[in-house]
Amino acid sequence: MRINRLIASLIAAASAVLMLSQAARADLLIQVDKSRQRMTVAVNGKPLYVWPVSTGGRGYDTPGGAFRPFRMEIDHTSDEWDNAPMPYSIFFTKTGDAVHGTNE
Repeated sequence: MRINRLIASLIAAASAVLMLSQAARADLLIQVDKSRQRMTVAVNGKPLYVWPVSTGGRGYDTPGGAFRPFRMEIDHTSDEWDNAPMPYSIFFTKTGDAVHGTNE
């Protein structure tokens, strides 16, 4: 009898957790203003961070448009730029364009 009550209590607790829990969600928007060389990160419509950025070197323009990230790497190095470090890379095109940190 004690085991049945324990099992019933566990099932009730698990059901309550499943019914009451919802996935956390936030609307995240990252905007890069190439003319001002600024990146803004907003959550739920409120700007939280603004950073200076560099959007590509000569002949390597950063593409414009709306993108979804599809790959992230903590310690990426660039094959195109002599193994230059690209920490915390968030890739947004299949051709290798990414938002990333720098050691410079």
